[in-house]
Amino acid sequence: MIKELLDASFNLYQSSHIMSATKKVLMLFFANLVFSENPNMSRHGILERWLQGLPSLLIQLQDKSPAMTELVLSILKKAVMQSILKTDDYLLSHVALFFSKNNGPFGNLSEAIQRSAVELLFHLPSMDNNLVQTVVSCCQDCEVNISVIQYILQVLHYRSPCCQGFLSLPAAFSLPIYLSTLFSMAIGFSRHQLTDYQDAAKHETIRKLAKFKECSFFILEGTVEAEQSSVESSRRQKIGGLKFWEDHQTKLQAVFQCYRQCNQSELLLQYMGSALESFMEDFKVLPLTAAHSLLSVIKCLVELATDSESTVSSRLPALVLSNLAQLSLVCFQHCTTLESCTEDSTSSTSAVKKHLFDAVVELLLVSPTILPDMLSLLLKILSDNLESVKQDCAAILTKVFSCELRKILLQSGHVVQLIVSRVLCAENPSLLRKQCFADLQYQFSLFKIEAGLS
Repeated sequence: MIKELLDASFNLYQSSHIMSATKKVLMLFFANLVFSENPNMSRHGILERWLQGLPSLLIQLQDKSPAMTELVLSILKKAVMQSILKTDDYLLSHVALFFSKNNGPFGNLSEAIQRSAVELLFHLPSMDNNLVQTVVSCCQDCEVNISVIQYILQVLHYRSPCCQGFLSLPAAFSLPIYLSTLFSMAIGFSRHQLTDYQDAAKHETIRKLAKFKECSFFILEGTVEAEQSSVESSRRQKIGGLKFWEDHQTKLQAVFQCYRQCNQSELLLQYMGSALESFMEDFKVLPLTAAHSLLSVIKCLVELATDSESTVSSRLPALVLSNLAQLSLVCFQHCTTLESCTEDSTSSTSAVKKHLFDAVVELLLVSPTILPDMLSLLLKILSDNLESVKQDCAAILTKVFSCELRKILLQSGHVVQLIVSRVLCAENPSLLRKQCFADLQYQFSLFKIEAGLS
């Protein structure tokens, strides 16, 4: 009798529309049976078939019936928590599809339902790389509120090997996957998106703007970025440039908090060394926020290695140091030269460029071993003896002399003096009357006194 009743109910359930009241009533009916105190009932064949069909229903619903989606998520979460539903490839693939920013409904649902979906992630015994990367990818879209992204980061941290055993739960993924996830979250762009940016290196405008030929990096912003159909540009248009930047900063701080809470956080720089090398070799054209994130992440990792009592070296790999010297110089140029300010001089743009400049300074302060490479690079750049290059270098040096970096530059006073002399050496003395050179002469006169140079 029970089997006939369940068969009839299941047939009616399958034939009813996914958003009908009948579907919902029968779903609640089956849920009550599955979670009843009778263990034999939850293992009934019909109920198992119904439960296994829920992941597919979750995708079919899309964002058409938020209330039904929320109900399905709550049932799935409870079934996973009670180990009634097997966490297999089928379930993980459908959860990944649900979070997909291209095909899934996650980004279009309310914050409350998004949080419910994230809670399902927390209770999964394991997460494969595809699911984790899909979750990261959906966070690289402005449809997801920053508070939800913070919640996702918190959940991923508690299910990482760094918190193995939290609430008696095993680690859901490996440490390399977790560190890769945090790095991708911080950068804010997928490898696919960044690969598309590299084609912009062939753009005529970029070739004209890239005055520092010895530096292989370029920062994208403004018109060039818009012409490349930038994801970042579309985000800025949707939520506003300043709000976008504030969310970016908030996300970075959440990532850094995860780094700090890792067991043996002083070893993270070693773990991430090869990944940083690979990233900086593969991606030379970076959106401004990605460049800022990269500098900030490296600063955080160096600080964690330096602040610990461990004997682990906080020195960056040689290839990373070389690339950072180039990137730092390009960021300085982007923030200080006149060309970068004429096109968009809004207060939000100025604030963002100040953050980028400060990020370079802060990194150089915690990792001064980058400076010798950067100074050597400046000497090579100035060997071309181009006036436009000298003006850019004058603007950079003037600003650097007036910030905290000055105290570190004092240790390389003679090299700095040589660089400044090349900047101020002109075949036509009238060129030195420009304001950028006058500013440099004034700042360097103060620097010379402090450094004890003649």
